Amino acid sequence: MQPIRYDELESVYGPVRRLDAVATYVFWLTAVASVVFVMFQPDWPAACYRALEIGIPILALAHTFISNFNAFFLTPNAEKMRRRQLLSDAFDAPLTVEHTQSYYNNELQVPIHRLGANVLENSFFAKNVCKRMQVTERLKAALILIIWLTFIFIRETPTALLVVVTQLIFSGDVFFRAVRLEVLTVRLNRVYQNLYTLFLTHSTESRKEDLFSAHILDNFAYYECAKTGSSIVQSSRVFFSLNERLSNKWNKIAAKLRLNEALS
Repeated sequence: MQPIRYDELESVYGPVRRLDAVATYVFWLTAVASVVFVMFQPDWPAACYRALEIGIPILALAHTFISNFNAFFLTPNAEKMRRRQLLSDAFDAPLTVEHTQSYYNNELQVPIHRLGANVLENSFFAKNVCKRMQVTERLKAALILIIWLTFIFIRETPTALLVVVTQLIFSGDVFFRAVRLEVLTVRLNRVYQNLYTLFLTHSTESRKEDLFSAHILDNFAYYECAKTGSSIVQSSRVFFSLNERLSNKWNKIAAKLRLNEALS
């Protein structure tokens, strides 16, 4: 029987995802309120106009605080704990009290080799999850750009409305979130390809070479920088929907690269 997979660090990512969702809701509420304020404020009662005039800056400040708190505190903290857990598994050193089971799937015994295999597995799953996430983000970005271009080419569009829409579209929560996801996917795929080729072209005996270890550490650092720099947390819903298929594929990759040979 296969051991049950569990990951105590998933609870650390829960608040990150929830706060990210809150930031998204606040952003769109601010966007709708701003457009309404610009388009219809002459026809509104003075009390409604005043409420929007006060409420929109408050919503904008709330969104800024929430998104930056998530980006500069919660997300780096979660990534730091995941990194410690990754190193704990590779070097059999308890850097964190959180425990995982069946999260990494290789039997390599040399710590630096196991680290490389763990990063290879992580990048394999991560790049595939990000590719699935790209479908939604690309559609959203395309729709938003179409709306923006429509406003530009309609001569009757008020300048104030065009300014508001442009600011909203090119903020970090809309267009450039899709861009960050594209960049992250490319970098994750690069790490995967680098490590796949590295393990494929090195025999068990030659894995003890310093150059082999240096390449592993280089890709480990690049992988961690890519995740931290993107400030994007992968969707757990997408991961679990792909997990069975990707796990089967990973088992074939591990067998081909001889990652389950305990004596290596």
